[in-house]
Amino acid sequence: MKNFLKQFLNLFTISFLVLMIAPPFNRAATPIDRVVAIAGNEVITQSQLDRIIRTRKDIGDPVEAVGDQWEILRQLIEEQLLIQEARAKGITVSDEEVEFALKDIETRNRIPNREALKQAVSRDHMSWQQYVENLRNQVMAIKLISREVNTMVSLSDEEVKNYYHDHPEVFALPDRVKVTQILLRIPKNTSETIEKQIKEKAEAIYTEARSGTDFIQLVQEYSEGREKRQNGDLGFFKKGELTPKIDAEIFRLKEGEITAPIRTPLGIHIFKIEKQEIGKMRPFDSVKDKIKEKLIAEKTDRQRSEWISELWKRSFVEIK
Repeated sequence: MKNFLKQFLNLFTISFLVLMIAPPFNRAATPIDRVVAIAGNEVITQSQLDRIIRTRKDIGDPVEAVGDQWEILRQLIEEQLLIQEARAKGITVSDEEVEFALKDIETRNRIPNREALKQAVSRDHMSWQQYVENLRNQVMAIKLISREVNTMVSLSDEEVKNYYHDHPEVFALPDRVKVTQILLRIPKNTSETIEKQIKEKAEAIYTEARSGTDFIQLVQEYSEGREKRQNGDLGFFKKGELTPKIDAEIFRLKEGEITAPIRTPLGIHIFKIEKQEIGKMRPFDSVKDKIKEKLIAEKTDRQRSEWISELWKRSFVEIK
């Protein structure tokens, strides 16, 4: 039972800061209060709507536009209809389930203990008894959704694979190449004569590499880079990680090809393209679980919207 409750609590996050289930209308406690809507056999009042708006403003979520207020009212109506439907279908919530939900709220909101949660509730001008009752109703509504909607959602392996193949841009890996280099350093303030000699040496090495001489042998013989100890291996680079000049050259060539000497502030570089990973996708097995989660969530949302729409149609709802 706990695993089941945990699953639907993950789908519908419960926050102690904003409870979308309004407490029942109390005519004795609020003799002067405007009714803004009737949902089934319950009324929703202006004071209930104002309390939600005030709480949202307190946590930095300003609700100013009429459209925003309508969305809050719509949610209040919807949740009242869900509660009434759940009761009609005989759905109940045990004390153990309520306790599990309370602990979930404390964990999600980093509340250290039950007393701290009670203090937070009292600051929202609500009694602890009313808060727990509202929470019980909310869990009951979630159980109804889980029974009527979630159990109707199915997903085949073929749908998951089709999504993977139909959205290559989502699962594309960044293009990257693995390179080795020969570096001939040109220190600052090097004379033009010496620099010219280094450039001529680089051209000679490039010609020798193009003629078929083993590149690693040339690295060991000529390179002055620290990576010489790793046979010139610089590892993989993604597009944009190197200077534009180098980037353009190494991504222009094919595996096994060698760049012409390239001048940078460090000196002169000659690169060999050891390996290319271009246009590759993440392995299906590494992403299939996330695809399933996404597709199930989308199907559940659609199924829920359709089911809620039907619930509205067969319920009495009046907005004042």
